[in-house]
Amino acid sequence: MLLSYARSIPPANEDPEDGADCPFRELGLLNYYKNSGQYQVHQGVKDIPLEVFCYSMSIAFSDSLTRTKVSDIRLHDATRQAAGPGRAFCLTGESLFETVSRLEDVAKDKEIQIAGIAGDRAIRIQSLSPFEWIERFYQNSVTENTYAM
Repeated sequence: MLLSYARSIPPANEDPEDGADCPFRELGLLNYYKNSGQYQVHQGVKDIPLEVFCYSMSIAFSDSLTRTKVSDIRLHDATRQAAGPGRAFCLTGESLFETVSRLEDVAKDKEIQIAGIAGDRAIRIQSLSPFEWIERFYQNSVTENTYAM
């Protein structure tokens, strides 16, 4: 089960069509060190698609995100909330901040931003339902794959 989530270090030369390759490895949650046989939780910055990150925010903070068009969630809360992005993607407060900063750079319509509120850092996010975020993810995936061909 651990190998389903773990990336091998050093990387293995695996056949991409091998059935043992699991898509959960792309999340980058665990590292497997071949030389020592040890697993380690990777809590650093991750390359998470914008819509997937926002989906996790909309699940964890569904009550907060339904009241207004844009909502502010304290970075501390996003790190520690059950089912929130900090826990779902194994991120520390600083790696969560850096991940959101990277997402802010690629967000076309300011779907997500870092905001300062009363001396505290917050994540400002568009209030969309989980379904709307996933629908955007699949629409963007289809568009990207169409242009890649």
